[in-house]
Amino acid sequence: MTEDEKHEIDQRFAALETRLDDVTRSYQVVQREYAEALSSISLLIQMSCVAAKSARIAAEKSALAANFALQAAQSALNKNIIEAAEISATSANVAAEAAAQSAAAAANAAAAVALAIAHSAEKDAVELSKIAAEAAAAASQASSSAIWLAKEASSSVQNARNKVP
Repeated sequence: MTEDEKHEIDQRFAALETRLDDVTRSYQVVQREYAEALSSISLLIQMSCVAAKSARIAAEKSALAANFALQAAQSALNKNIIEAAEISATSANVAAEAAAQSAAAAANAAAAVALAIAHSAEKDAVELSKIAAEAAAAASQASSSAIWLAKEASSSVQNARNKVP
C-alpha cells in the first residue's frame, strides 16, 4: 500500500468520524426534544384531568342547585314562603359554587391550551388560545355574578326572617 492510498483511507476515516459525530449530535437533539414533548404531554394530561374534575364538581353542584330549586318551588306551593326563600338561597349558593368550579375548569383548560401553544407555532393553536382565554374570562365573570346573586338571596332571606314575628 502506497503512502497516497494510506492518506486517502485516513481521510475517508476522518470523514466517516465527522459524519458519525454529526449523526450523534442530531440524535441527541431529537432525543432531548422528544423528552420535552413527552413532559409537555404529561403536563397537558394532568391539566386536562384537573379541568375534568372541576367540570364534574360543577355538574354535581348544578344538579344539587336544581334539586334545591325544586324544593323551593314545592315549598312555595305549600305557602311556606320563608322555607322556600331559605331553600332558594341555598340553591343560589350551590349554583355560585358550581359557577366557581366552572371558572376553575375553564382556567385549567386555558392553561393547557397555553402550554400546547408554547410547543406549537401553528396559527390554529393561537386562535384556540384566544378562545380558551375568552371562555375562562367569561366563566370567571359568570362566577362573580353568581356569587353576588347568592349573597343577595341570602340577604333577602335574612331580611324576611327579621320581618316575621
